[in-house]
Amino acid sequence: MLPVWTPKVNTVKRSIALALVSIIAVGGALGAFAATQTVETEVNVEVTVWQRVSDGSLYLSTRPEGGRWTTHPEPLDMSALSSSGRFRQGSAINVAVPVRLEVEATEARWCNDRPAWSGEARDLLDGARGFYSLDLLNGEGHRDHVLPWSVLCELVDGEELARDAYNDLRNLVPSVAAFNLAKSDDLAHEWLPRWQSRDAQGYDANSCEYANRYWETANRYGHVLSASETRALNEACSSTDTSGATSGPAPTESADAQPGRTYPSCAAAEAAGEPRQQGSSGSGRGFPASIVPAARDGDRDGVVCEQ
Repeated sequence: MLPVWTPKVNTVKRSIALALVSIIAVGGALGAFAATQTVETEVNVEVTVWQRVSDGSLYLSTRPEGGRWTTHPEPLDMSALSSSGRFRQGSAINVAVPVRLEVEATEARWCNDRPAWSGEARDLLDGARGFYSLDLLNGEGHRDHVLPWSVLCELVDGEELARDAYNDLRNLVPSVAAFNLAKSDDLAHEWLPRWQSRDAQGYDANSCEYANRYWETANRYGHVLSASETRALNEACSSTDTSGATSGPAPTESADAQPGRTYPSCAAAEAAGEPRQQGSSGSGRGFPASIVPAARDGDRDGVVCEQ
């Protein structure tokens, strides 16, 4: 920033005014940008100090490039002295300097302008049944993102990563159009109750698979699960018999584990005293996959880090 001066004051007063102007122009003009985005730019502001002839009072005026002059209505109070007594100290004032800055929008354009289907995602509907209803699709239907694309697209940076995430087969399921449109951008705690209320055949068959995919995708892309999401995902893996009676906690939900508690690793779960349990595959006792979402459940028995 290069203040432009029309000095009509002595050297001491001018130096003091220059220091004040630097604080005002930089802090006042650029500080407004810090709340939204850090922007490196250069702002040209003209500064002039006026001295009233009749009594020597000093007034400060500023003008951003292409703008209008703004004059602080109160004179600078130059009565204070520095600690050495060799300088007069001016009063601190605030002057609003209007500055217009145009910044390119940073919103991820791929959120609205979706990537094209590619790879195995293109063939997902071939010979498939609807994940949410078990209806035969006969080559028709929709591809649905288990963790909604409206959430996922904000977690990736760059068009190439967006294309990969959009076509991530681990987060895609085939669906009849009616279910996909009904689900829309619902998160787990919003969709699971509505899916169950539709009395769809697919709910009992695939709700736990949905929960596992949701967990894994959230962990893979860094989506932080809310307490409501975590609770809904745990409940989705509670086994239910044909009469609707709950037969006890599924492997992904320990009766002794604290609801909604998750850990970044099995070591952290063990340090917290979480109980181990037997997986359905009989490979060993481990932690429920729901409380250690970062661990891989290779045999899909709902238990990770078996010993």
